[in-house]
Amino acid sequence: METYLSQLLGSGHVPLKYVIRTNALPKPQAVYATPQAQLVAIAPLIGDLFNRDNARVYGLIKQLILEGPGWTYIMHFVANAGGRGAWNALRAHFEGDGLRNRNVEDAYSTLDSLVYEGEKKGFTFEKFAECHLECYLELSRFNEPVLESKKV
Repeated sequence: METYLSQLLGSGHVPLKYVIRTNALPKPQAVYATPQAQLVAIAPLIGDLFNRDNARVYGLIKQLILEGPGWTYIMHFVANAGGRGAWNALRAHFEGDGLRNRNVEDAYSTLDSLVYEGEKKGFTFEKFAECHLECYLELSRFNEPVLESKKV
């Protein structure tokens, strides 16, 4: 979504990505890689231009998730067409603690049940090693420790 909104200009000729940026206020003394990144970071999240862009972002998000599971998390933003609020609600649900717990639990469960018993159709040693690596990467993404004795 961030990549997509980076390509669309808002009412003030600032990429729409500014509406869903993480920090509400720009970081003081920050150095930006590009002028576009600076515009996104410092664009105000108040006023008529923001309200117009916020409604546009809401419309884009709504189009993408209208018939999917995310719709229930943004329904209450319909009244004010709050793209920023809708994005934060989706992010909190799909990238928050629930996702972390689910992914960590799935990775540990996969590691516990993963067994290599020789070459079988569709499950080679390469696939076995790949499954392990995916689990370790997922656990490290969430700073979850894995004992060296558990690693293959």
